[in-house]
Amino acid sequence: PVRTLQLAGGNATALRAGIFFDRQIFLTGISPSDRSDLSRRLNQEIAKNPSGSLELQLENGPHLVFYKALNAETKLEPAYEVCLFPLASWLHEAQALRWKIITLGALVLCAGFAASVFLVRGLARPVDQIVAGSMENMTRRRKAEEDLHVTNRELEKALTELKATQKQIIQQERLSAIGQM
Repeated sequence: PVRTLQLAGGNATALRAGIFFDRQIFLTGISPSDRSDLSRRLNQEIAKNPSGSLELQLENGPHLVFYKALNAETKLEPAYEVCLFPLASWLHEAQALRWKIITLGALVLCAGFAASVFLVRGLARPVDQIVAGSMENMTRRRKAEEDLHVTNRELEKALTELKATQKQIIQQERLSAIGQM
């Protein structure tokens, strides 16, 4: 019951399947040290859960190991189907995809920054014109206020002179009325 399955793409993605029985792995194409490591880890994991998966670093790279009991209801020593799936090519593809995403994100960020600079320049022109107009209006207002103060002083001076003249005329009219009497 030991077989090697091939997925599309050749040997790099060869899915190997075997049997784990009596605390030993029966699987072709792996070294004795890998066989020992795989058996030890399977013994640990099967004690926790009768089916599942684990990651394992073998001599030819990282692998994902799937295992499940073949006949859970048996009273005999249980046997497990074990599948080894190499992760090296998938990890390499994930790394390449990660860099593509980072590069694309950086390009989008730079494009957004450039667009915002042009947009800000376009929006800043009317604001600059408003500020310039505001400064011009502020200068005109100060000049008008100064002119108003000057005119106000002149009017106050004229009013003071007018009051003095009025008093003088009233005084002369009184004297003239007294002189006629």
